This record gives sequence, C-alpha cells and structure tokens, in this order.
Amino acid sequence: MTAIGELDRAAPLAHATHGSRGLSADRVAPFVVGAIALAVALLTVTPWPVGVFQDDAIYVTLAKALATGEGFRMINMPGSPHATHFPPGYPLLLAGLWKLFPSFPDNIVVFKFVNALFLAVTAVGTYRFSRTRLALGSLGACIAAMVGTISVVVLVITGVVLSEPLYMALVLPTLLVAEPIYTLTEPPLRALRKVIPPLRLGGVSIDLSFMVLFFIVYLLLILL
Repeated sequence: MTAIGELDRAAPLAHATHGSRGLSADRVAPFVVGAIALAVALLTVTPWPVGVFQDDAIYVTLAKALATGEGFRMINMPGSPHATHFPPGYPLLLAGLWKLFPSFPDNIVVFKFVNALFLAVTAVGTYRFSRTRLALGSLGACIAAMVGTISVVVLVITGVVLSEPLYMALVLPTLLVAEPIYTLTEPPLRALRKVIPPLRLGGVSIDLSFMVLFFIVYLLLILL
C-alpha cells in the first residue's frame, strides 16, 4: 500500500514537471527564432552604399531633412519639394536615429542594424501568430518563422535602408488585433448580406452591409 501511495503521489508531480517543461519550451522558442533571425540578418548585411535601390536614398534624404528641421522635403532636389509620394513613418524613425547618430555615412550602419531588429521582431511575431491563430505546434511555428524571415529576398531587403522590415514587424501584431474583431463582426455581416443586396454599378458591386453595420455600431456607442 505504501508503494502504491508513493506512486499515486509521484504521478501528478511528474505530470506537472512535464507540463512546465513544455510551457517553458514554448516560451523560449520565440526568443530563439528571434535571435537566429537577428544573427542571420546581421551576418548578411550588405556593404552597398545608399542609393542602390533609389528608395533607400530617398528615405535617408527625408530623414536628414526631418532631423535638421527642414521638413518632409526632398532636399536633394532643386526647390526642395514636399515628399508627397512617401509615407512619413519610416523617415521619422530614421530622423530620430539621425539625431542620436548624426555622423553620415556612419549612421547608415545603425539604420541597417535597426532593420535587423525589426526582422527579429517579425520572427517572434510569426511564431506567436502561427501558434495562436494557425494552431501550429512549436516545431511548425519555428519553421514558419524561419522560412518567413531568413529567406534570400527578405534578407536582401533587410540589409538596405528600406521600410519593409518595419512593415513586417507591425503587420503581425495588427493581424492579431484585427482577427478577433473580424471574428466578432463577420456573423452580423453575413446576416445583413442576406437582407441587403450589394449595390451594382456596372461591373462593380459595393457591399452596403458593412456600412450599415458600421452605423449601427456607431449609434449603439452613442446611445450606450
């Protein structure tokens, strides 16, 4: 009886130990894939000068203009026209780094290092997204994170001063926030689509159910 009792007491302990190991492995895995992505990105940073892709030169020019107080302008062109074809987010980030590291072209190394950090964040986000939304196992999520971040095309883009790494780092958290919202709003949209037909304008159809649902939610927010 004593031996059986000892086994009964040991079984839950072994189960708890096994569960804690699995839990800790799942917590460690995203940091491992992030560290691998960061290391590979840093090892593959290209020595190309700014301007190889043209857009990278424009981003650096806009960063300098913002950092020196000249506004969001193309200061490399006659008359310094406003930069109307580029979003300001990435140049603003580079401008902040320019303030901290004002020596050009030495600060280009800092810009590329930050892009490598964004790639590491993307790897961690891909792992989390694969685990929580795609229901992949730890190994499958690791593979998805590695394939999505250390492919040749992604590494080439990360190794120059382009905004794509920042976009990749932000898109996965955005998806994690947007998917539950979609899950909540899709059933009422389907119900409204059965009642409200799309508005047809020639070969184009406009879904009116989304606008109706938007106004309903807006009115509820006002009333409640």
